[in-house]
Amino acid sequence: MSLYDDASLIMFPSGYKENKIYSLKPTDGSGDLTFTRASTATRVNADGLIETSPVNLLQYSEDFNNAFYTKVEVTVNSNTTTAPNGTTTADSLLDTTTNFIHALTPLTSKAEEPTTFTFSVYAKFKDANRKIALSFDDAISGGCGSGVFNLLTGVFDSAIEVPGAGFTNPIRSAENVGNGWYRLIFTITSNSVSGIRSNIFVADNSNNQFYAGNGTGIFIWGAQLNIGSTAKPYFPTTDRLNVPRIDYTGGGCGSLLLEPQRTNLVTYSEQFDNADWSKLGQGIADTAVVTANYAISPDGTQNATRFVCNLNGGTTSNDRSWMIASFTAQATSTISIWIKLNSAGTKTFVFSDAGGGTKTISGTDWQRIDETFLSPGGEFRIGLIGGTGSSDTLDCCIWGAQAESGSYKTSYIPTTTTAVTRLADSASKTGISSLIGQTQGTMFVEVELTSASEQILIITSAAGNEVNRLQIYIDASRKIGLYRGDASVSILSSSAYSLNSVLKIAAVYKSNDYALYINGVSVGTDTSATIPPTPSVLYLGSYVDGSKSNSVTVNQAALFKTRLSNEQLATLTTL
Repeated sequence: MSLYDDASLIMFPSGYKENKIYSLKPTDGSGDLTFTRASTATRVNADGLIETSPVNLLQYSEDFNNAFYTKVEVTVNSNTTTAPNGTTTADSLLDTTTNFIHALTPLTSKAEEPTTFTFSVYAKFKDANRKIALSFDDAISGGCGSGVFNLLTGVFDSAIEVPGAGFTNPIRSAENVGNGWYRLIFTITSNSVSGIRSNIFVADNSNNQFYAGNGTGIFIWGAQLNIGSTAKPYFPTTDRLNVPRIDYTGGGCGSLLLEPQRTNLVTYSEQFDNADWSKLGQGIADTAVVTANYAISPDGTQNATRFVCNLNGGTTSNDRSWMIASFTAQATSTISIWIKLNSAGTKTFVFSDAGGGTKTISGTDWQRIDETFLSPGGEFRIGLIGGTGSSDTLDCCIWGAQAESGSYKTSYIPTTTTAVTRLADSASKTGISSLIGQTQGTMFVEVELTSASEQILIITSAAGNEVNRLQIYIDASRKIGLYRGDASVSILSSSAYSLNSVLKIAAVYKSNDYALYINGVSVGTDTSATIPPTPSVLYLGSYVDGSKSNSVTVNQAALFKTRLSNEQLATLTTL
């Protein structure tokens, strides 16, 4: 029998939705964690690519009556038939008698560098003589339509429209998902920075999208707009906020990514051809040269920039070929960027914030490099300076520049014209006294730590109660500790642990019997302490009121209502 059979709560990050992280145990939902982060963020997906979370850029993806959708001579009847997922949540989209277009348009307007988008929606035949079409448009150069799809025969009855000047490479498809439902998919590359809109049209039997209707139409459900050339697995949304990030950095099973609030202070983080990035050449060195959309970036699209510096044999510090972007300096700043060489070998290049500093990289694979500065000058610099030991030319690709206030890097935050803030993650569960041992118990967590001085796992009697908290944490010297808020319990490992390493940590509590185990080894005990009063609240990676969110990835967490034996603790925490 596995130790996990004795657990009262098990969180293994796999299932989730907006506002929620599902626990594997108990199975009735009473152990599901509440998740908050009131902003979009990024993660590394299971394919190893950086993507927006949530992946669906549309809000209210199953509620077409919501004000998020503009209705142009159409009406929506909600929850009129069974959707592809078996729930009665599919809507009717009906035309009006006005002789005009009959369209449903989400309010999302995605303005950024040229990017490939894929728009999809599930649709089903409802009334005779009514079909469906999808389109993209922008505010400047018109748009492009998918052509009309016949929901009764399952084929496109008209060709893709000729794209406007702002769009290229339109591709359409339809996937039969059963019970009369099709997933209509339309992909296009937007060359516009003015923003895009995706639209759903009702068409008549003659394939007209401009006609006088009679109150008939089609069934629709599950709209999605995602970045990339394929329709990603459908993700339902309401307001798109508070979506947990299951991160697959390094491969393997996903981890729950929890981070503090951070702001990327560098603008045009992927558009190095923008004027915000100064291209310089000093002494005998050439001016740095960039070529946009040269290679496939870490997000899987062709938006990485080629970056070439040539010193022309320069050997002094005045011989410079580089690029600079300014940002608002903070007390402590960390800069980071993805880079790969365009040919095999090793290169040394300048990577600094308004000062010295070099980085050496090898190979043609993408890697993210970073550097922290205690007295930043507010300039993101990358390039070559004579005398650094570099060869005369640096030919590489770059993507995803970030400058943030803090002593370590966090997940990537894309920017265009202004700095962008990702809000803090928080995972917690209140009112679970039945799942937390009241007179004895065991707390277990497997994590990868990216910074010191952070909370890892806390149980307490009530939200905001610091005195009654019992917490597993890492201190500023990277030692792991167990601490009770009234200071009656304080166990701290004698050894420091390397950041970014996997740690399995278990802490037990019982009257006059506390212990802390890490990676199969006991690191401390306390035989003269009482138990914390009536614990009923759990926090992962944040403080007792959720206000202090920390940087940690949680592979799994569990609670036991008993004090496991020392032998069991060693087994549970062995890597």
